Amino acid sequence: MTEAANHLDKNQELLDRIIHSFQIRMFWKDRDSRFIDCNQAFAEDAGFKSPDEVIGKTEFDMPWTLEEVNYHLQTDQAIIANGEPILSFEQGLSRAGN
Repeated sequence: MTEAANHLDKNQELLDRIIHSFQIRMFWKDRDSRFIDCNQAFAEDAGFKSPDEVIGKTEFDMPWTLEEVNYHLQTDQAIIANGEPILSFEQGLSRAGN
């Protein structure tokens, strides 16, 4: 491994540790509204033990209400249409077990 690749890997590991330590819920989806990744706080709120369990799921696989699912999917489509991510978003969600 080159020095540059090693440096890049270390930076990625650091970024992953930082993201997963935040108590702010964070997630990323693909254009099909499937979860690509999330942090630990989001995974736990959704009733999963780790972000790995969320990857590949859709809103319909989550413990949200149908109203929440539809709102999220509409929001996803708006983001895709205008090409701008939402970086600050607050919304109450049904939590797993509630």
